[in-house]
Amino acid sequence: MGEVISRKAATDDILKDVGTTLSNARSRKGDIAALAEERLGAIDALAAQQTNTLEGLKRALSPLRSDVAAAEVAAEHLVGGIYDTAWNLAGRVVGDPVLAVYFPGGSGYYTVPGPAEQVVRMGFLAELLETRLHPRLPESFVATALRPT
Repeated sequence: MGEVISRKAATDDILKDVGTTLSNARSRKGDIAALAEERLGAIDALAAQQTNTLEGLKRALSPLRSDVAAAEVAAEHLVGGIYDTAWNLAGRVVGDPVLAVYFPGGSGYYTVPGPAEQVVRMGFLAELLETRLHPRLPESFVATALRPT
């Protein structure tokens, strides 16, 4: 006699067990096959459909993840360049209080959090730069930083 799978088992294990049970019952034919088909057939078909849908979505998502990763790298380079230029224009002063407002903890504040948060933080950086708080950052720098080529 077979073992009953735990209701606390992983979903993949349960669905695999459903498929195996249904397959075994179909091979026995007759009333057992009919009963298994009645109880498990729709579940097995739905699981197969959902698996196919999920695999299709993963295939469609793969190139988009690559695009996001490339955009993250480009954003990191952009923010790093803005930070370096601002620091140079400000006179390379260690502990400059206004640059600390623009870049709390350095450029990593805008590049570390992940794509969704990064977009919000970079928008915040743009707003901060538009305030022109730092007296040594010329307007041309701010305009260039906000509209990179």
